[in-house]
Amino acid sequence: MIWNIILIVLIISLLIISAPFFKKLRLKEIVFISLLSALAAAGGASLRAIPGIQPTSFIIIFAGAAINPGAGVLCGLASSLLFDLMSTFSIYTPWRCCLWMLMGLLSVFFAKNRFLLAAYGFIWGILFNWILNSVWLIYGNLPFTFMNLIISCGASFLQFDLPHAICNAALILILYKPLKKIYLRRL
Repeated sequence: MIWNIILIVLIISLLIISAPFFKKLRLKEIVFISLLSALAAAGGASLRAIPGIQPTSFIIIFAGAAINPGAGVLCGLASSLLFDLMSTFSIYTPWRCCLWMLMGLLSVFFAKNRFLLAAYGFIWGILFNWILNSVWLIYGNLPFTFMNLIISCGASFLQFDLPHAICNAALILILYKPLKKIYLRRL
């Protein structure tokens, strides 16, 4: 299917774009990224029963903003694969991979201001879920019409999208500074 080819090209492109940042990572930072990825996957999997509450996105945004864009991309890729390893691989796996990698890559642009970063996390909480909702339509499970997309996104907004967005923003506002201080002090 054409969407699978597009996703593979996007994932490879994100890795190529962030490759210069990989060279700047030291061993301690790579270990820290691995720890963050495992924490993100475990946190997401353990809180899966609570609709929309998912610390994975926050941890990926933190990695990209606090370390560098390459760290955000690596954390997004590893978190997605580990997250699905703990549950199940599905049609959402490559999409989640691509979205979390992009989320980590772009978070560096908002790293200077915690409130802008919280707004970024809020927007990604909604956008992430809306794109994953559209995957259901793209792969032909329902006819892909604008009305079906609106119904799909609208039906999940209060239960999944808004709590995900609020969780991202709240975790960034509460935990970003303390975690960044710990990161800077340890490395």
